[in-house]
Amino acid sequence: MILIYLFSLLLTIIIEYSIIYVITKYQWKKLLLYIVLINCFTWPLAIISYNFGANFYLIELVVILTEAPLLMLLLRKNYYYCLGLSLFANTITAMLSFLY
Repeated sequence: MILIYLFSLLLTIIIEYSIIYVITKYQWKKLLLYIVLINCFTWPLAIISYNFGANFYLIELVVILTEAPLLMLLLRKNYYYCLGLSLFANTITAMLSFLY
């Protein structure tokens, strides 16, 4: 069971990193570190909330709203730009989560 969760986290990191890197062209090493740190913060909280029966869409909304300011601080971009990045990356990962 733990391997499934770790695989899911790894896929989330890879997908979100790829999407945000293609859009921002930010320094790849720093961006990878930022994406790992952000997802290691938000992903476990989302999984725990989902396992306790919280609404999937509400969880995704909270994750998007949590990741946006973190991206803003780390990438030094404005809030709406980072909100768009977070919305796009998390929408893609949420849609792909239905496949596995």
